[in-house]
Amino acid sequence: KALVGHRSSTFFHIFELEAEVPKFALYAPIDKSSAPRSECSVSFSVGERIPRLANWVETRFSATTGLTSATAKAETLEVALMCLRDRRPAHLRMAPTGKEVQVEIRTDSMDVAGEMVADLVAYLGIQDLASTCDFP
Repeated sequence: KALVGHRSSTFFHIFELEAEVPKFALYAPIDKSSAPRSECSVSFSVGERIPRLANWVETRFSATTGLTSATAKAETLEVALMCLRDRRPAHLRMAPTGKEVQVEIRTDSMDVAGEMVADLVAYLGIQDLASTCDFP
């Protein structure tokens, strides 16, 4: 809420605004070539198209606008992100393999990978998902 009025006035206008913060707002996009790649990953396949997955990235991460239009004809979607809290990188790679799209999430945090997978499958309405994890 914000109160706006003249200094000597006894009356104020009250402005109230609600904004929805993206679930992964603490992840900022970074240059793919400069970010170190984690050895830890989770990968799985989904029966969706790249633009729908790009839309998920746009709605869940901050400052990634324009992905949907940029990936409308793209073969592969790759996004490098940096967590603003602990400075850990996360990489998302989505590449078509026949009728499905192979999704790979690379991050050192198993909790973050699990949150991202859970949010993506909820967004896509997937009930069961087979995945391969590698967190040594």
